[in-house]
Amino acid sequence: MIRSGRVLQALALSASLAFVGSALAGSFDEFPAPEGASIAQVGLNMRLNGIRMSSWELRTERTLASVIEFYRREWGTGDSQRPGYTLVDLGESQLITHVDERRGLIYTAQLQAVGNETLGQLAVTDMLAGKGVAPETLLKGFPRPGGSAVESVLEADEAGWKSRTITLSNSRSVQQNLDQFISALTTQGWHVEQAAMVRSGDGALSAQRGNDRLQLAVTRAPDGLSRTIAVWEER
Repeated sequence: MIRSGRVLQALALSASLAFVGSALAGSFDEFPAPEGASIAQVGLNMRLNGIRMSSWELRTERTLASVIEFYRREWGTGDSQRPGYTLVDLGESQLITHVDERRGLIYTAQLQAVGNETLGQLAVTDMLAGKGVAPETLLKGFPRPGGSAVESVLEADEAGWKSRTITLSNSRSVQQNLDQFISALTTQGWHVEQAAMVRSGDGALSAQRGNDRLQLAVTRAPDGLSRTIAVWEER
């Protein structure tokens, strides 16, 4: 899924509605894929820091080179000055991007060879949204620990409920983050169902308030910061 700091943000949403492509590009509801590839929908018409987007996961037995060639043909113009796509080597994966100026959409496919398969993270975003909005403005009512930087907020609307996947970072320890979340949530009327540290030094918490649910995980990153990924569902 979407990992913090990489091109596609890690999503804490379950993949669903698997189908076999190839689909035609042109909206937030579909993404082109090689014939026979399995495409798992992560989420449609979500908003990442206010920017509208949709995301999928791709799995195919085709080689990485074959999948890249598919997108070159799909998006290529034959014009060396304006080829229609950009291809970037990210080391373990390859990122191919296409800008559809007529529709105002940006398509990205981050592809990686894993064993005998090629796996991909696919996304389409609204190029007209600019930089979106400051993510902290999307967190009214969320009890983040003091000094936390809000890295991203991914919003999704489903029938009858709204979810936000939130990524935070700060210099506090994992335990200090858990303690502050527990204190703030309890003050706001949440029932903390579970909060625990595990042997790896990471922490996890789940809480409920009425029909609303919150699940979060806190980890210590190599840069010395603690990072929290929280899924907040409002029903």
